[in-house]
Amino acid sequence: MQLKKLLQGTVFAAALAVCTMIGAVYADAATGEFADAKVSVSKVEKAEMSLTGQGTKEILVGVAKVAKTGKVTVSSWDVYEGTNATVDLSKLSNVKDNYIAIKGDNAVNDIPAIVKIPSADKAISAKYTPGTESGDKKDVAVLKIGTGAKASDAKSNAAEVTAAGSFEYRTAYSSAWKDIASETAADKLNLTKYQNQGATIYVRAMEKTVKEAPSAQGKEKVSYEGTEYVAYELDAKLPGKEAKVNIPARAKGPAVSADYTKATVKLPKNSEYRLVTSTIPAANTANATAATKTVAELLGESNATGWLEVRTAPQKDKKAASKWTRLNLIKPAELAAANIKAGDAPKTTTATPETTAKGEKVEYGGDGVAKAEVKEGASGSEKNIMDISYKPSGKAYVLTMKNNGDKTYEVTITAQKTTKPADTAKATKIAPGKTVTLKGIQDNNYVFIRVAGDKRTKTWVGAFTGLGVIDVPKVIVGTKEATS
Repeated sequence: MQLKKLLQGTVFAAALAVCTMIGAVYADAATGEFADAKVSVSKVEKAEMSLTGQGTKEILVGVAKVAKTGKVTVSSWDVYEGTNATVDLSKLSNVKDNYIAIKGDNAVNDIPAIVKIPSADKAISAKYTPGTESGDKKDVAVLKIGTGAKASDAKSNAAEVTAAGSFEYRTAYSSAWKDIASETAADKLNLTKYQNQGATIYVRAMEKTVKEAPSAQGKEKVSYEGTEYVAYELDAKLPGKEAKVNIPARAKGPAVSADYTKATVKLPKNSEYRLVTSTIPAANTANATAATKTVAELLGESNATGWLEVRTAPQKDKKAASKWTRLNLIKPAELAAANIKAGDAPKTTTATPETTAKGEKVEYGGDGVAKAEVKEGASGSEKNIMDISYKPSGKAYVLTMKNNGDKTYEVTITAQKTTKPADTAKATKIAPGKTVTLKGIQDNNYVFIRVAGDKRTKTWVGAFTGLGVIDVPKVIVGTKEATS
């Protein structure tokens, strides 16, 4: 218990600033109201009292007891040699009246001055309410504090702190006491900074600032060894009883489901999200129900990349918003022009077939996408990594593609070149070193290709790029009749 009191004493802060001259008022010959102690109190600050003797070689100080009758008793005296003394007050209880007896070795009739330090309130109440951080005054975190003779009084008196010099706070280990009013945002204590990691803070009533050099005595009469006089009473009190306030840490950010293979993001219900680009974060958007959005939709028209930040929405007056979950978005992009060479256009002819006496066949077509090239690298000088061919299979064709590169690709077939598939279109994956065969291919079908998404490496899927057309070989048969 003694250690606890000592530790509490070490955090008494700022002040009780006072410059009270005891000895400036001499004994009144008519009333005998006060005997001169020959010592002045220059200040009471940081749980210490500074004294200066007047024509004295020693200063004597004792913690006095004052009975209901006003009788003063001092069980022992601390002797400070010289004309100056600094007296430690940290062991004094802050919730009861304290009396300090002071005198010099030349005091009149050896009568001390009595300095009364009034007690602070015995109870304190502090309640923390998280804010929503909207920047609006009503949504800033709030701390309501009250004091009183008992806990119920303190609770009923609790109110937001706006007046300077009323209450002060400190963190558990790493900060000195600060006036709460000096740490405000929009007239309220800015506790938002503590919500990220969570914190324990302590609050207490501050000592009242007193006027400079008060010299008047108080109203309480005391008597020492038969001499009756009036004690000095400070306008200030020791700092009040401390209240512990727990500020919960924000919850972890919510799980955000990203489908890298389809370029979609599933946002959880009761969440807020925003996009962070190279400029500033966009405004928060509320999301009451679970929703799936495409990467392109989240990035908008003007952004190719950006960070999506998602958090659980705050519960007003109950719970702060969670931390942000961050997800790097990359809008699906086509293969760079240097990395792809589309296949030949379909070949047709209206020329007269070759005329021979034997009626020989004339062929054209058969290339198209088979002449396409895909490269990996930035220069475009790299070798083609995609082997492409097709051959007849019944009434249709079979398309064969072998991936000799390092990336995984996806291909899909459309009825014609103008029908570009959506990012969510069904596609066939071609892993490095693998060969795929696509059946049921028709003449003039069009092949699109893209880089595949990969959840393991967090690689977003690319956009489809036109690779080439299926140009089925055509045969014209020349005859004698045709050449006649």
